[in-house]
Amino acid sequence: MRSSFYIQFKRGVLLTLFRLLLGLVKIKILASLLGVYGIGKLSLILQFNLFAQTFLSMGLAVVIINLARPYTIMHDFSTSSEILGTGVFIASLNSLLLISIFAFGNYFGLLPVYQLFDSLYFWLILIAAILLSFASVIWESICFIVDRYDIYVKINVIIAFVDTAFITLFAFKMGYNGIFIGLFLSAILQFFIYAFFLLRNVTAKNIFKNLRVKRFWIKPLYFQGLRMQSISLLLSLAPFIARLYFSQSNGSFANGHLQVATALSSYLLPIILNGVWGHLHPFVAAHGDTHLSRNELVATLEKVIPFSAAASIFVVATSQFTLEILYTSEFLPAKSTLILYFIAEPFYAIFSIFAVYLLAIKSYRTCFMSHVLYYFILCAFVFFGNNLFGSQSYVYGHILGALIASVVMFFWGYKNSIFKFSNIKSIITKPIIVLIYTCTYLCLLKLLHVSNTTLFLLSLVTLYFLFSSNFFARFSILKTS
Repeated sequence: MRSSFYIQFKRGVLLTLFRLLLGLVKIKILASLLGVYGIGKLSLILQFNLFAQTFLSMGLAVVIINLARPYTIMHDFSTSSEILGTGVFIASLNSLLLISIFAFGNYFGLLPVYQLFDSLYFWLILIAAILLSFASVIWESICFIVDRYDIYVKINVIIAFVDTAFITLFAFKMGYNGIFIGLFLSAILQFFIYAFFLLRNVTAKNIFKNLRVKRFWIKPLYFQGLRMQSISLLLSLAPFIARLYFSQSNGSFANGHLQVATALSSYLLPIILNGVWGHLHPFVAAHGDTHLSRNELVATLEKVIPFSAAASIFVVATSQFTLEILYTSEFLPAKSTLILYFIAEPFYAIFSIFAVYLLAIKSYRTCFMSHVLYYFILCAFVFFGNNLFGSQSYVYGHILGALIASVVMFFWGYKNSIFKFSNIKSIITKPIIVLIYTCTYLCLLKLLHVSNTTLFLLSLVTLYFLFSSNFFARFSILKTS
C-alpha cells in the first residue's frame, strides 16, 4: 500500500472527528429544542434535501474526477478545464429541469412533498440544494482533480463549523422553521468558502479560469452522469421513501428514535470513508482496474475495517451514556434501535469501500445493482415487514441488506481474482466479531439484566480480541511516510 494512505487517512479521520464533535453539539441543541417528534420531521427534510442535491448534481463530481484526473497527471490542464466546464453546463441544465418540475408541481398541487413544509421553506431548501450541488460539481471536483485533499479537509472543517452555527442559531431563535433559513444561508456561505480557498491555488485557479464547454465531452459526461445519478438517486430516494412510509406507519416518535441511530452512523461512517475517498478514489481513477489498484483495495479493506468494527463496539458499549448526554431522557427508548443498527455498520463499511472502487473504475452497473440489492431488502422490510417487526423493521432491513450486499461484493472480488480466500477471511472476521458481540450484549442486557460493569468488561474483552492477532504490528496507521 502507498504511504500516502496514512496521510490521507489521518486527514480524513481528523475531518470526521471535527464534524462529529460539531455534529454532536448540533444534535444536542436540536434534540432539546425539537424533541423526538420534531427530530422525526427534521429527518424527512434532510432526506429530501439530499435527494434534491443528488438529482441536481447527477454524481457528476465522480465522473469529472474519473475523466479529468488522468489528464491532470499528464499536465494537460486545458482538457481538464473542458471536462469540468462541460460538467457544469450539464448540471445547469439539470437545475433548470428540476426547478421547472417543482414549479409545475407546485402550481397544480401534484407533488406530495409540499405536505411536509410550506412552499416558501420548500423553495429555500431547493435553492440551498442547487448551491450545494454546484459546490460539489465545481469545487469538490477540482480538489480531487488536482489531488489536494488537504485543501478539501481544511474547507470542510470550516464548513462544518458554519453549518452547525447557522442551523442551531436559527433553530434557537425561530424554532423548527428556523432550520430552513439556517440551511439556506449555510449553503450560500459553503459555496463561497470553497471559492475563496481553491482560487488561491494556482493549478485549481487555472482550471477554473479556463472553463469551457466542449461538445466532445457532453456525451460521455452525460451518460456516465446518468449512470451515477441512478446510483445516487437510489442512495437518497430509497431511504427517503422508506423513512416517509416508516414515519406514516409508526409515527414521528418512532422515526425520531430511528434518527438517533442513522444520525450517529452518518457521523461515524465517514471516519472510515473520508480517508478512503481521499486516497483510493484518485489513485484508482488515475490507474484504472489494474493489479496496483486491486492491491490498494485489498490493503485498504484490511486496514480500515477493524476500526469500523471497533467504532461499532464503542457505540454499543456507550449507548446509554450517548443517549443521556447527547440527547434527552425522551430519547432513551431508542437504545435498542441504536444497538441493533450498529450490528450492520462494519458490513456496510465493506460495501461502501467496494462502491468507491467500482465508481473509480467506472463499473457503474455493478455498483448500481449492488445498491439495488441493499435497498430492495431494506424497503421490503419496511413496506412488507412493518406489521411483523414494527418500529424495528427499518433496522432489520439495514442489517440484512448490508450483510448480503457485503457478501455479494466479496463474491464479485473473488470471481474477478481481486481477493484470495485468506484476504476475505481476515476482513470478514471483524464484522462477525461485532455481530456476535452485539447479540451477546443484547441477550445479557435484556434477558439476564446483568450489570453495566459486566457489559463494559465484555466490551473491553471484545476489543482486545478484535485487535489481538498482531494487528498493530502489521497494519499500524501510525506509520509515517
